[in-house]
Amino acid sequence: MTDVPSAAAPSGLRAQRGFTLLEALIAIAVTSAAVLGVAGAVLGMLRSLALETDKAALADDALNVLTDLRAATAYDGAFLAKLAGRSTSQKLTLAGPAGSRSLVVTATVTPQGNGVYVAAVTAATLDGVAVTEQAVLTQEAPAPGSVVDDTPSASPAP
Repeated sequence: MTDVPSAAAPSGLRAQRGFTLLEALIAIAVTSAAVLGVAGAVLGMLRSLALETDKAALADDALNVLTDLRAATAYDGAFLAKLAGRSTSQKLTLAGPAGSRSLVVTATVTPQGNGVYVAAVTAATLDGVAVTEQAVLTQEAPAPGSVVDDTPSASPAP
């Protein structure tokens, strides 16, 4: 007759039998929870990166509008005064390397006194991400030696 280990086997034999089903299930559950936690953190970082990329692009758009506004008003104090206290908003669709995107650009010019104005431009995506940039606008003097000519030039004859 062969020896069959009894239910009350010595503790040395238990170590040789391996894991129980319950231990394996607990190990799988703990590992799954850790993997899901890491995956959630990676997804959160990707969302954050996408948001920061959107904000950087919006800041560029707002700064471009400010640059255009500054260039349009730099030598014309009367035009700058006409813009004071006004606000405008435009919905734009811009094409880019990642495809086209729609945004709303709002520009406001606020007088500060003594010929100084503050322009604020807000660029916002349709899903609510927004960036506001501000700049001081003043009537600037032309650079020494430059000529500012506001008269329309005559078209050359064909």
